[in-house]
Order: sequence, then structure tokens, then C-alpha cells
Amino acid sequence: MRYIESIKIVNGSLLRYAFHMQRIERTLGFPLSIPTTVPLSFQRGVVKYRLVYSAELGIEEVSYSFYTLPCIGSLQLVEAGNLDYHCKFEDRSSLQHFMTLRHYSDDILLLSNGMVSDTSYCNVVFENEQGLFTPRHSLLKGTQQAALLAQQIISYADISVFSISNYQRVHLINAMIELGELTLPVTHIAPIL
Repeated sequence: MRYIESIKIVNGSLLRYAFHMQRIERTLGFPLSIPTTVPLSFQRGVVKYRLVYSAELGIEEVSYSFYTLPCIGSLQLVEAGNLDYHCKFEDRSSLQHFMTLRHYSDDILLLSNGMVSDTSYCNVVFENEQGLFTPRHSLLKGTQQAALLAQQIISYADISVFSISNYQRVHLINAMIELGELTLPVTHIAPIL
């Protein structure tokens, strides 16, 4: 089985490196050494550092690319049942199937038995007057999510399809997208069809 890890590089520095290494070790059951020297041509700006790895062969592929924030203005609620994506698998076909159900929305917001989990590529953080909350039932425990939890900027909450209206905004976060960079009003979340 092959896995991926995407690490954000800003002006030559790897962000949240320790959180990525923890996830790799959790995935494999043992630590894995990764290249940390950033090529000179990628030491300015925001760069996506992508690793493909496996337990059998270790690091199989390494790539670098300049990163542009995606444009996501709407989400479609999709019930995913008991979908298992606890590791960042290279094979995303189980997630891609749900993307076909998004109709006119830019991305999907997955539900696991009625509880909010993630989008196709991001963890989510809901905001209201009480603070910032990430679903306790995330499919994938993200590195950005882990860092924000460790810093006590966000907290876990049980967020059901029925409690989305208790929030004003939803932030999309992942290794490449910082809290506040990609935010939508909850009114831009389309109901299950």
C-alpha cells in the first residue's frame, strides 16, 4: 500500500514538520527518514512538497511544485456512511466516488452517519460566537488540525448535519491551507439531495 504526505514549504522552511513525521510513523508503525533539504529553485514562495511512500520501499517519489490556493465557494453535503480514510492513501478512489455527487458545488462536505467529517481534501473548522470547532469524527487526522488543537486555537466538537446552522462560517484547512485562508459562510453548504 502506498501513502502520500504533502508538506508546506514557505521560503525554504518546512512547516509542521514534526506533525508530518508523527503521521508517517502512525501510518507505517515505524519512523521514516525523509529528505529535508529544499532544492534551491523552490526556496522562495509557497511550495508543496509531496512524498509517496510505503512500508516496503520507504520513500518512492518526491516532488516539489509552487502552490496556489484553490477556489472553493460552495460545498455539497454527502453521506459517506462508514468510509475509512484514516491514513492518507495514494489511492483516493473511495473519496473520488463521492465527488461525483457534488452536483454544482465546488467540493463535498462528507458526513459519517450524519456527523460532519471532512471535505475531499481538507479538514474543516466551524466558527460561531463560542469559538472554533473541528469535528471529532474527521476521516483523516490532519497535520494542520493537529497543530491547531495542540495550540488550543480550535477544539473538538460533535457536529451533526443538524447542528451546522449553529455556526456562521466554515474554514477549510490542510497542510497547505492555513486557518482563515479559505472560509465560507455555512449558507454555502448545500443540503443532501
